[in-house]
Formats: sequence, structure tokens, C-alpha cells
Amino acid sequence: MVVVESRLSKFEITNGAKVVSIFLIGGLLSGLFFAWLTSRPNLRSFWYLKGDKFLLPTYKYWLAFGLIFTLGLIGSYGMARLCMSLSFPIAFARGAMALIVIAISPLLLFLTTHTNFIIALVFYIVFLPFALCVLNHLRRLPLAILQNSLVLVVALFLTYGFVNLINGSSHWYEYVQDGITESLFAGACGSWLLWNAPGSK
Repeated sequence: MVVVESRLSKFEITNGAKVVSIFLIGGLLSGLFFAWLTSRPNLRSFWYLKGDKFLLPTYKYWLAFGLIFTLGLIGSYGMARLCMSLSFPIAFARGAMALIVIAISPLLLFLTTHTNFIIALVFYIVFLPFALCVLNHLRRLPLAILQNSLVLVVALFLTYGFVNLINGSSHWYEYVQDGITESLFAGACGSWLLWNAPGSK
């Protein structure tokens, strides 16, 4: 009995690591693609407006941010299901609602606040956890918010470390920031789906 439980535990750990890794890679790819797309010199006027000192993201930037991150999550979920690593079937209505929240909320935050520096923060800490809880139980929202708050702290530390490593190169900063941030939060989404799947402990 102990041997069986031990093997089951090893399987769960290996399976869990596989799911989280798939989401980490999916988030990394979506983050790098978004950074590449929005840092093209010939597209700068499409994504940004010139401010007094800085470039200011437009609604197109935040719409692309939400859509690309959503596509990264869809691809990661599909790959995890294809590999038989994630047993979390999602009802169409709940899945569609969650995806709409993730895809559209950055744009809605921009249109309602016009405060660019808080949009990503509010999205990751409030709207993304809400979307995850739409998939199962909204009463778990405080736990999802706590998880994403901790992930944000880790993302900030890693971004700071890598930026120092590349000596603050502005050319690579967006790739580092978007790649790390989207990768970690996608990984958090994968972990949430894994441990909140039906039948999980």
C-alpha cells in the first residue's frame, strides 16, 4: 500500500511539473512574441503615442496584450490536455467567460482609467484570478489573488536580476520583462488548474 502511494505521489509530482512547464513555456512564448511585436520601430506609432518624456501605450497595445496572453493560455491548455497531463475539463460557457475576461479586461481598464502604469498590475492581481475562479469556485478568489500576488513579487525580482545582468539594455528590457512576467503568470494558471481539477486533493 505504501509502495503504491509512493508511486502515485511520484506520478503526481512528475505530472504536475509537466503541466506547469507547458504553461511556463507557453507564457514565455506569448510574452516574447508580444515584446517583439510592440517593439518594432516601424510599428511604434501604431502601438504608442508620444508623451512628454515617454511613449504611452494606446488601446491597441492593451488589446494585443490581452489577446496574445489569452492565446498563450489556450495553446498551453490544449497541449497539456493533448499530453494527457491535465485532467481539468472546462465547460464551454465557463471557459468562454474566463477567456473573455482575460482577453478584454486590459482594454477595459485602459478605457476606464487611462492610467497605463496600473493596468498590468490590476489585471494580474484581480482580473486574472477572477477568470481562474470562474472556471470552478468564486469562493476561492482570495486564494487566487494571494497566489498571483506572490507570483508578481517573484516576477519583479527576476526581472530586476535579469535587467542588471544585461546592464539595463533598453533593447532587451521589454523581452525580459514580458517574457518573465507572462511565463510566470501562465505557469501560475497551469498550477491553479492542476490543483483545482475535479478529484484533486
